[in-house]
Amino acid sequence: MVPEVPAVVLRVEYHLPRVDLTKPEGKVGNEHYHGGTMSDEVAALTSLELGIRLKAGAPNRRFQVDEDARGSPLSHGRFGREEPKAPGQIEEPVIPSLQRPVYLETELLSRLLALGPHGSVVLTRCARLYQDAIWIADSTPELSWLLLVSAVEAAANHWQAKSGDPYDRVSSSDNPLVQAIREEEGGEERLRRLAPHIAAFTGAWKKFAGFLLEFGPHESAEPAEEESPFFDWSRLNWSPEGLEGVYKQVYSLRSNALHAGNPFPLPMCLSPRIFLQSGEVPMVTGALGATWERKETPILLSAFERIAREAIVNYFLSRTD
Repeated sequence: MVPEVPAVVLRVEYHLPRVDLTKPEGKVGNEHYHGGTMSDEVAALTSLELGIRLKAGAPNRRFQVDEDARGSPLSHGRFGREEPKAPGQIEEPVIPSLQRPVYLETELLSRLLALGPHGSVVLTRCARLYQDAIWIADSTPELSWLLLVSAVEAAANHWQAKSGDPYDRVSSSDNPLVQAIREEEGGEERLRRLAPHIAAFTGAWKKFAGFLLEFGPHESAEPAEEESPFFDWSRLNWSPEGLEGVYKQVYSLRSNALHAGNPFPLPMCLSPRIFLQSGEVPMVTGALGATWERKETPILLSAFERIAREAIVNYFLSRTD
């Protein structure tokens, strides 16, 4: 088992009034909510950029104005927080790269101010989804898939809202709603007026795939870990056309998992392997009473984790909202 000991120490300074009794002006709302504290936010952003498992534990020391300069010790679990349980060490991790050593050097934290309030919240939400996805990758990889796709989709929504004319995106969609509006009298003008409101609901998989193609690795990248130099059937096609097909299929599997309860195929949730033997090429994988053809399992979780993380990090490092 991985020892549950602190690996990184975070020290935070607050520059806000200790008590603010003034009533906020206007509607505060919850658009800024990402479900965590400041320490959760820093841990999630670092986890995303470095591609490592990192969770915030309980505070162990508190410093107050006009009190002991060495701080006041706190016991673990104070303020209702329980220590995160580290995943156990296993022989065949689903995402082997999570066990590599890294240098604790980050850029995302320094980009928060440039991203502005909305952009920084979106980035933190993506980071927390990614953080949870890799934390459970070995125990429940099916859920890890859902969280990774959601992280990409959150970033893609932000990208689409910041780029291009909503009408251009909607007008090229084959969504039945768009077609129905067009068929009415004056439909094209009505579609132009409604485009900003319906753009987020049309062409969802194209937006998802377009984001990954724009900011993720492509054919110039090195082969992913699960690719075998011996069999073409086990290689991931890194061309834009090949990747677009993979992303479309991944998005469809995510929709089936959410709306029909069909889990991601087991072969997509396994550790990467390199096949050294020669002979007949296996085209069907069977497990737990089910079988999948190779075309039904286009990519492993380990490869998609790399693609998703690189795309999200590249996108937010390139933005200056």
